[in-house]
Amino acid sequence: MAIISEGRHEFIMFASKGKRPLNSKSIPDVWRIKRVTGSQYPTQKPTEVFELMLKGSAENDFVVCDPFLGSGSSAIAAIKANCKFLGCDISEKAMSFSKERIEQFFNNKIG
Repeated sequence: MAIISEGRHEFIMFASKGKRPLNSKSIPDVWRIKRVTGSQYPTQKPTEVFELMLKGSAENDFVVCDPFLGSGSSAIAAIKANCKFLGCDISEKAMSFSKERIEQFFNNKIG
């Protein structure tokens, strides 16, 4: 059986300790964001996806946790949002790639 098209959606989970409202209710439930092309990491998500999530849910110094770090897009979005970040991945390739990408982000931000 052939795959006719790639998946066009991802599921997002918002979790908090206790009751916590979202920062913004104006964020739509469907986002049209272009997929990353030409990446060296096969499942790289656009940083914009995580930026929108954080816009609606995070404040300065919040801790963002991504146990499926992959290419590090969530880490870069967290840094941009002035959040703390904790990320891990079972794949050594993912950890290496994301570390290099985050370092490159800091180098470009500073220099």
